[in-house]
Amino acid sequence: FPTLIKFIDSAQFLSVQVHPSDEYALRVEHQLGKTEMWYVLDAEEGAGLYLGFNRETSAEEVRRRVADGSIEEILNFIPVHPGESYFIPSGTVHAIGAGSRSLRFSRIRPSHIAFTTTNGKMRTATSANSMSRRLWMC
Repeated sequence: FPTLIKFIDSAQFLSVQVHPSDEYALRVEHQLGKTEMWYVLDAEEGAGLYLGFNRETSAEEVRRRVADGSIEEILNFIPVHPGESYFIPSGTVHAIGAGSRSLRFSRIRPSHIAFTTTNGKMRTATSANSMSRRLWMC
């Protein structure tokens, strides 16, 4: 606690994100990473989420795919249905695909860092100055 609850209506594929793992967050930010839980309220046929990679990959390949917009090809797609819930441990790459409505539960972090990508460009979203932080995911 405190807990952040968001209603997410994904009409289209949302950004790919990864939040610092507990190990990294404790070492660098002196707090735990951001773990999430998603509860699916409604889902169209073919809706799903992306959780982790669908095969072994290297940091170099991840960087290249982020740059060229093909990161979705190596993410593990999971079809979703109403009533299901998903645990997303900190440090896990994830995204919400098109066509679902869900509740997202997470702990509020004062100096939250999230690495996200939309349209193939990796960007850092944070409430603290992150320009000097390394891209720890890769």
